[in-house]
Amino acid sequence: LDGSLNLYEKALEIRLKTVGQYHIDTANTYGNMATILHDQGKLEEVTPMYQKVLEIQLNVLEEDHEETALTYNDLGCAYCEQEKLEEAMSMCKKALEIQLKVLGEEHEDTSHTYHSVAEVHYKRGELGEAAELCQKALDIGLKVLEQDDPFIAEANELMEQIQLDISQNMEAVQA
Repeated sequence: LDGSLNLYEKALEIRLKTVGQYHIDTANTYGNMATILHDQGKLEEVTPMYQKVLEIQLNVLEEDHEETALTYNDLGCAYCEQEKLEEAMSMCKKALEIQLKVLGEEHEDTSHTYHSVAEVHYKRGELGEAAELCQKALDIGLKVLEQDDPFIAEANELMEQIQLDISQNMEAVQA
């Protein structure tokens, strides 16, 4: 992966010289670098990359563009993994707002973002909200994706974890 990152760093240098900072290709290069850094577990380096992508997209694309929504969600997920839950919620909700407006409720990306918001609620201990949104993500996913899509398994796993935690909380209250 380090070799891939080096190639993207070289590509970024070329893009900055040839098309400049505020070009969608430059944003895509930053996004690819963020993906590699994420895969390497370098979460503190991921968020600045996604912030760069977002900055460029907001300058080049319409604010309510579906690609911008994906970046808001990616940034939210990165914050969530770093336990920066307020920032995560803000980014994921912005993504969801755009997706509902541009793509509608029953779209794969919208389903993924509902899942992201559910995960933030889960990490905040807001199990009821997490369960509701995870179920919504799962329902949409089951309509628009193949049954064996990895997202369906991921959403099911989160729902099972939420339900387990709710069950354990109820047992603790009864004890």
